[in-house]
Amino acid sequence: MPEGDYGAVSDARMHNISVDASGRIGWETNTLQYEDRPPAHVIEVLTERASNAYRAFLREMKISYIIAGKDHLDCRLTVEKLKSLFKIETLMLSGGGFINWSFLQAGVVDELSLVIAPLADGENDSVTLFAKSDYLPDHAPVEFALKSAEVGQGGTVWLRYTVNNDKQ
Repeated sequence: MPEGDYGAVSDARMHNISVDASGRIGWETNTLQYEDRPPAHVIEVLTERASNAYRAFLREMKISYIIAGKDHLDCRLTVEKLKSLFKIETLMLSGGGFINWSFLQAGVVDELSLVIAPLADGENDSVTLFAKSDYLPDHAPVEFALKSAEVGQGGTVWLRYTVNNDKQ
């Protein structure tokens, strides 16, 4: 298996970036389709832990991938490679708590967009917005500055914040 990154498609209008550090997702197609949007080409973000067999699978499926880290995801390298290899200038990060916190701590998040709905479920296993991973070193809290607030349908509130982060 050739070393390094793999770009299967160079002219995609949209992308769907999937963080899959160990290489385990069993894709059935190399695009995702959202209602009225153009098909989004899948790009996998792997670490060096992903096997050659998995990389061969991605190549066979014509799914692009980048290697961003040895044992753990390097978020800064991820966004640098997505920009340089795929010309991606803007990303919407919609991960779970660990992914969100990792990118925030890496200093590559410039805005937080948060929609609050008037609903609570009381479950202990609900997804959190941010959660520290054990492999990340301790960091100070990240501060935000309110950019805008809008009340929406059904009592929702859309809050937009800029990130006050010296890593930016």
